[in-house]
Amino acid sequence: MLETSEDERVREQACRAIVNITANSEEGKAACIRAGCENVLTAVLETTKDDRVREQACRAIRNITLSAEGQAACIKAGSEKVLTAVLQTTKDERVRQEACAAIVNITSNCAEGKAACIKAGSEKVLTAVLETSEYERVRKHACWAISNIAFSVEGKAACVRAGAPAAIVNVLKATKDDEVMLYGSWALKNIAWSDGE
Repeated sequence: MLETSEDERVREQACRAIVNITANSEEGKAACIRAGCENVLTAVLETTKDDRVREQACRAIRNITLSAEGQAACIKAGSEKVLTAVLQTTKDERVRQEACAAIVNITSNCAEGKAACIKAGSEKVLTAVLETSEYERVRKHACWAISNIAFSVEGKAACVRAGAPAAIVNVLKATKDDEVMLYGSWALKNIAWSDGE
């Protein structure tokens, strides 16, 4: 359905179904990976400009990447590249939140995920998101993703080159949200002190 339909309403509902199947269910995640859902979701994000579809597709990838198997499958599918591209082209804060959260999961305790995101330039785009978004949930997940990426020698250097420290400091000055403060502080700590994993 997702591969063949050009109706964005159908695509949105199909992505939403995958979100529901993979939510809080290891069996659901495993079944979706066996079915190759990560490949289809990645292809959908490459072709759609509909932010409702993008939100649900990003959310589904976010769910799938909560497992190591899901991380590996999505990296193989190139999900980090299209998530990064989505962040470059949307101003919808819900889409931004889900895309940032999916990058958080791809890079969580996963050296391959960090390397793939650095190759995709995710740290540059996440920094740009921090510079333009005033939505606290987006800021939180963007800081969290940068924190994960920075927890490696290559990631630390990439985040510094991207100007992430200055962007994070500006967010910390502006926010009153405790979680944004927490993840922003963690990101700065990892950029400043990480010697790699």
